[in-house]
Amino acid sequence: MVEYYKYYHQDTSIDTVEAFLSEPTSIARYFNGKESQFLDISDEMGVRNRDRIWGKYLVDIERDFYLQIYPDADSVDKFAPLLINTLLIIPKDQANNEMLSILGENILQESQNFNCFVTSEMYRLFNDKTYIKADVINIIGNNSKINIINQFLQVWIALRGTRIINVTPFVQNITISVGDTGAFSFSLSPIADIERTWGLGQNRISVSNVMANGNFFEPYFSQNIQQNDIVFISFEKLSNEKNRDIDFNPFIEKGRLPNQIYDMIGLVDECSVSYNGMSGDVGINVKGRDLSKVLIEDGSYFLPYVLMENSKDFFVNLDQNSKFFKRTFVKEYQGIFFQQLKSIRECLGFIFNQLSNTGFIPTGTDLFSSYSKDKISKTYQINNATSSYLKSVEQNGVWKIIKLLVDNGLDDKRVVNGDISNPNGTLLEEIKKICQDPFVEFWGDTWGDTYTFIARTPPFTGDQIKDYLKNYLVIEIGAEVVSSFSFSWETEYYSWYKLEAQNNFLGNDDFTSASIVPIVYLQQYIDAFGNHKKVVPCNYMSFRAITGNGYEVDRNRFINSYLADLKYAIDSTFYLPFTRRGSIVIKGGDRRIKRGMFIYFKPTNEVFYVNGVSNTLRTSNSDIDRETILTVSRGMVRDYIEGAKSFGNTYSYFDIVNSDSILAKIESITDLNLPDGGTLEGGVNVTVTRPAPPIVNSEVFTFFLNRGQTPTYFLDFNV
Repeated sequence: MVEYYKYYHQDTSIDTVEAFLSEPTSIARYFNGKESQFLDISDEMGVRNRDRIWGKYLVDIERDFYLQIYPDADSVDKFAPLLINTLLIIPKDQANNEMLSILGENILQESQNFNCFVTSEMYRLFNDKTYIKADVINIIGNNSKINIINQFLQVWIALRGTRIINVTPFVQNITISVGDTGAFSFSLSPIADIERTWGLGQNRISVSNVMANGNFFEPYFSQNIQQNDIVFISFEKLSNEKNRDIDFNPFIEKGRLPNQIYDMIGLVDECSVSYNGMSGDVGINVKGRDLSKVLIEDGSYFLPYVLMENSKDFFVNLDQNSKFFKRTFVKEYQGIFFQQLKSIRECLGFIFNQLSNTGFIPTGTDLFSSYSKDKISKTYQINNATSSYLKSVEQNGVWKIIKLLVDNGLDDKRVVNGDISNPNGTLLEEIKKICQDPFVEFWGDTWGDTYTFIARTPPFTGDQIKDYLKNYLVIEIGAEVVSSFSFSWETEYYSWYKLEAQNNFLGNDDFTSASIVPIVYLQQYIDAFGNHKKVVPCNYMSFRAITGNGYEVDRNRFINSYLADLKYAIDSTFYLPFTRRGSIVIKGGDRRIKRGMFIYFKPTNEVFYVNGVSNTLRTSNSDIDRETILTVSRGMVRDYIEGAKSFGNTYSYFDIVNSDSILAKIESITDLNLPDGGTLEGGVNVTVTRPAPPIVNSEVFTFFLNRGQTPTYFLDFNV
């Protein structure tokens, strides 16, 4: 059987099969057959490229349309429209290996076919049955406390990206937290020299008289740890960390960095030293942020290279091959950055390509040379970018282990916010313009031995939540590990919804937009909670709506995608008033829980979404205190997610409002009362919508309003 790649098509400049087989930047440019032969290639299940391409369309309508323009079958195959996110089968011996070397084989990975997007590393860990705490804490050596700390914690610091020091035995207290961004802080013992510590068995102790003869002697850590040193933090050992051993060596070989499961990889902000003359105490405190710092610290500025041509006098030391120059100036600025209607993937890919030219560690440092090829980040494919641009992008320093993953489900969206062509502020602020709430969430976290930024559709609709509970690891928190918890009923609610287009594709005034996507109000919510609107500016346009030649089907697709955004806004929020939010403290800690997960809280039989995670470890002369603190929301009684019976009726959170019925009952009209007589550009009569009475299931609404999902024994529950 012929070996092949499975490739998700992402380049919007290649929009036909003919172009896909001929363009220099295409992965299939070396295919040595006709379009029809390529279309007939099938995978192990017998599914052909032809089936996948036409399957992206309304097959009967689209194929009939193209047959009218191109009467013969070969022409239809040649000019068959190729949509982004179409999975294609490409023989390995006929693939464009040059593009593969530039973009990396990560572009070939097929994501799981689930509604809720998770990364491949998440999925791997979720399905690893040994992704649990190690069962036994072994006490070895002469000092049990130090040995216990080593099994609860591992902290390494790469000083200026070169020497890696093991500070684990000297950590007194440590906290890491991940929410929208991540941060860490820890205190260290004030040792004099990490290499010349006094030995007591396997325990390392260093006595330093920091104040002698009126002179303060700087401790080792405050001398050596500085801004942007790289920190690798792991808490208690997991069963699948077979190679993690207690280590008392003061230095770590860089070959040990990969194939670890870190809880945080970060960059130091500051290392401070304090001295108390009364007690003689010396404190060393280290603070920093996870690798989201690379987006916060870097300014949002990209300049066209054309401005600098023949302008060498602008710089004292101009070097066009320098990392600064590659980071700041874009040789294909006009074709890449000013291009309108870019995909989310392309916008983010452009930013990450530019940033990866700088690395936060000294030039020539090969800290991550032991990482395997598949772990090192690759250049991101950009529409209209030439192979010379793609080859010029470098991955330097920490960017070698920073990855960007974009939910394939977002690939139909095109960004129409013109502000992104005029960057101002931090890069994180620029990215928030591209990844607009509530349709896209963007955050970063440490997974395994790399750091991953994720852009995905928030998994907040009923279908997405049910999909997650069915297909992914849902960590159970039992009463035996709960130190404390605090919950309150959600106060966020919306009683009416309005979607606002940020473009004039269908008209220049609010009336046109409101006619197409009307205001939806929920009377029962207004009566029970008050009048609170959710106005959602929509910065996106469907790619399918702009690929046609002005025919009605394109306008219908625009409206359908617009309605889908309205549906998502409703489906992801209407159940909020009947959920709970709060915090959970887990004694002994559980480092497996990450932001963006759902967890099951067994004492109250509720499923919660994790908004933030803090892991702490505090030591004293006689004790070690380890905790994980979760910030959670959208807490729902598990039985009522799928639906449970009460008093003979079945109730589910997701039956309170039926958004499908709302959209189905919106009547179709053609008269928009536009100046040109009720037509849009191109003379097209467009199917638009009028509001129908919003549909709220009063019986289900009343059940949840009266807290029918909450058993009475909750009132007397104590951990």
